[in-house]
Amino acid sequence: MARLPIALALVVFALGSASAEDKQRMVGGWIVQAGEDRFTDGFKRVIAMRPDNGVSAFGARCLSNRVSFVLSDLTLRRIPSERVTIEFRADRGRIFNTEGQALDRNVIQFAAKPGMLKAIAESKEFALRARVGDVTFDRVFSSGGAREVIKIITDSCPSHDG
Repeated sequence: MARLPIALALVVFALGSASAEDKQRMVGGWIVQAGEDRFTDGFKRVIAMRPDNGVSAFGARCLSNRVSFVLSDLTLRRIPSERVTIEFRADRGRIFNTEGQALDRNVIQFAAKPGMLKAIAESKEFALRARVGDVTFDRVFSSGGAREVIKIITDSCPSHDG
């Protein structure tokens, strides 16, 4: 089970570093960290991580009053700054298409499209499909506790439309 701490460490690295003043708690199956955004006065920085199977983790974050997502997976072998096409689907709902880029060989950051946060909050599970050229992989995450987590994120990022 050493893989889970490694995957979570990768997501924490990708999502933003924590400070001593940050508050961390569990919400459903999510690990949520909140603190002051050092670069945007008057805004909070919120990071929510959802581990999967000890190999992958999904992260949603509010930084500088903007929402973005991160997928961390120990089996990825991406090249930093490599472009990645992402498909997102919650339950059997709408399929969202977005783009991302590799932050390092195991972490992809991608844009949050309008409606994605709401879809996560209202779902039982959500899936991500990442494509780079001919390489495709899927990851599925349980949404347990997502409604409260998404509210925390949207309260911290008031300019985001869900």
